[in-house]
Amino acid sequence: MFETGTLKTLSTMALRDRMSAAINEVVYRNQRFLITRRGEGVAALIAPGDLRQLEELWRKTLRQKELEQLRVMEAWRRAKAAGDDAPPDGGGHLHAP
Repeated sequence: MFETGTLKTLSTMALRDRMSAAINEVVYRNQRFLITRRGEGVAALIAPGDLRQLEELWRKTLRQKELEQLRVMEAWRRAKAAGDDAPPDGGGHLHAP
């Protein structure tokens, strides 16, 4: 195991040997773990509050993407209504104004 900032890296083998201690570090020390297999990150061990924050961030990001797509579609509709067959940016790509 080695530390990278506030994120500790723990191999799957080491996690198996010290699961209880790792969970205690998450619960009582707000520690986060990147679980690795053969040196590659495969999972994370984080507190439920951190997971809730991540999920909220993902929801907001998804909503922002949806809003951007709606803006692009509206720009396309306006261009079509004005008799312009080209996409709003004129280059074959849809972009919000």
